[in-house]
Amino acid sequence: MRRWASPASASSSVNVARFGKGPPLLLLHGWPEFWLVWRPVMLRLGDSFELIAPDLRGCGDTGKPAAGPDASATAERHALDMFAVMDALGHDSFGVIGGDLGAYVMQAMSHRQPQRLTGTLYLCTPYPGLGNRYGQPSHLIEVWYQYFQQLPWAAQLVGSSRESCRLYFRHFLDHWSGDNSAVFGDLLEAYVDNFMKPGNIQGASTGISRRHPIAGSGWKAGCRRSRASKSRRAFSGAAAIR
Repeated sequence: MRRWASPASASSSVNVARFGKGPPLLLLHGWPEFWLVWRPVMLRLGDSFELIAPDLRGCGDTGKPAAGPDASATAERHALDMFAVMDALGHDSFGVIGGDLGAYVMQAMSHRQPQRLTGTLYLCTPYPGLGNRYGQPSHLIEVWYQYFQQLPWAAQLVGSSRESCRLYFRHFLDHWSGDNSAVFGDLLEAYVDNFMKPGNIQGASTGISRRHPIAGSGWKAGCRRSRASKSRRAFSGAAAIR
């Protein structure tokens, strides 16, 4: 694992998985995810792209600048993080793919420095044409966790035991995979391991500040790199930024 420091500051490190050779392609995860969610994609595209999958601020093995909810963790702040990572890696221009929280960060990146983005692919992202559909009962019942996770004791409850942690996150991983438990079956324990790290469940509550529309959509996912080491080409790297 290598580390880079941004010219601005090295007060917080960003964990970055890198794989493959070719044009740079930045992969931004959603919730309840971290870089490992991109591993199948990286293995398939590694012959064509340099794939760069960071853990977003407060997620995975990336640093947590604040111990609790952080009002400064806006989409703009995340965008600055990602540009700093790509600067540290020497990439002036690059493509970006992101979903959910990651797509929200991409929107801020597209507004701030569109000239640096060679292409973008948004997955599962809010957009102006959504209108009032987001607030319909049929949708609200699917996003109940965004409200639950803003309760001050929510992280403590979910992390009260390994089993409670497993039940909670297995629901989302399975449900959002078409209720197919086989999709994340071999990774479930890796997710549980990392959410059970001290402070990790609460950590990603800073994923996006509560003052933003999709606030509270995440806590913190940890990252266990042992599975990645089984690949014939090693994922590596981390970048240090503010």
